[in-house]
Amino acid sequence: MGLMDEAMQSDARFSMDTDQFGESITYTRADGTEYTITVVVDRNAPTRDQEYPRPGRVFDVQIAYDVDNTLGLATPPARGDQIAVKDDPSDASLPGNPNKQFIGMVSADSGGWLVQFG
Repeated sequence: MGLMDEAMQSDARFSMDTDQFGESITYTRADGTEYTITVVVDRNAPTRDQEYPRPGRVFDVQIAYDVDNTLGLATPPARGDQIAVKDDPSDASLPGNPNKQFIGMVSADSGGWLVQFG
C-alpha cells in the first residue's frame, strides 16, 4: 500500500467519526451477516439516472474501507446488501429503521466506496 492509499484511508476514517459526519448503522450482507458500522449518509442525494425511477428516497452512502469491519467494510458493497437507516434521523416519531436496498456503486477508491441505497 502506498502513501496516498494510507492518506485516503486515514481521511475516510476521520470523516466517519460520529463526532464529525458519521452515524452508526446496521449493515446486512446478502448472506445475512450483520455489521454495525459508521457511514456518512447523504439523504438529499438526487437519483442519478432518470430512466430508472425508484419509489422512495435514494441515499448516497459513503463507506470507509476497514479491514476489521468495525468502522467500515473490508470488502465492497454488493447486490443483496442492505442498510437500516431512517429517512429523517431527527424525527423520533418514526418507528424503527427501515431497510434500504443496495442499488449500485457510484465511485470507489482506496479510502472506501460511495454507493446508493434506496
